[in-house]
Amino acid sequence: VTWSDVQREIHEVEPDYEPKMINLIDFFKEEADRTMMTALVNDAIHHGSMFDIELKIMTAKGKERLVRTTGKSELREGKCIRIYGVTQDITERRLTELELTESRNRFQSLLTSVDGIVWEAKVSDFELTFVSDKTEKLLGYTREEIRSMPDFFLNKIHPDDKEAAFRYFTDQSKKNSAFDLEFRLQRADGRYIWIKSHVTVLKEVGKPEMLRGLMIDITANKRMGEIDYLERRIFELNAKNQLPLKEILIEYVRGIESIFPKMQCSILEVKHNRLY
Repeated sequence: VTWSDVQREIHEVEPDYEPKMINLIDFFKEEADRTMMTALVNDAIHHGSMFDIELKIMTAKGKERLVRTTGKSELREGKCIRIYGVTQDITERRLTELELTESRNRFQSLLTSVDGIVWEAKVSDFELTFVSDKTEKLLGYTREEIRSMPDFFLNKIHPDDKEAAFRYFTDQSKKNSAFDLEFRLQRADGRYIWIKSHVTVLKEVGKPEMLRGLMIDITANKRMGEIDYLERRIFELNAKNQLPLKEILIEYVRGIESIFPKMQCSILEVKHNRLY
């Protein structure tokens, strides 16, 4: 048996270590791995087959490592005269792969738990490079539909908000590392909802390259704020005693209808035990 210096380093044996076939199988940690490796070597000897397998070893210093062993037999007149191959220490690579998988799983779990749309876009032209699947719940559009529509979010912003939102978004993307903005966005059913977008600017060598953000629906909060403002205004009108009660109530009803465009409001009065 001939080993390279790197093979000795992988197994953490002394530089003068002389490997013997009868001892090599003992480096494999699990009994099942030893059995499998023996079977693969025997198969290569008798049938000339190749093998490529990843197994755990225990080094001479008691360290566990994952190695990839690739082997091939050389046959002459149907008889095996030698087996040669390569052993690679893939422990670090596999740990990195596991960390990446765990990180990806955590990211996917985060995307699932966040009640909003996570997105990513280029600073240069605001082209979307990623959008989470919460778009269908929030806006009624699938990710594929949004990715296939150029300037989707810009085109869906309420006309009254578009110019100011775009100008603010463009300016902040160039000079800040993070910012928030609020605007109305049209759903697939035509209804507008209030959106708050938290945006982070990702830079390379000090230059903005990518934008990453989270959009959440703040319609309920916005409406509560509008209702509070409307009620304060009605109370002020009523306190001045300058307008008839009927006009104040009409102002109140119209204010509610402006907050909820598809709602029609009325106020009922009890007079002489009858409802008017």
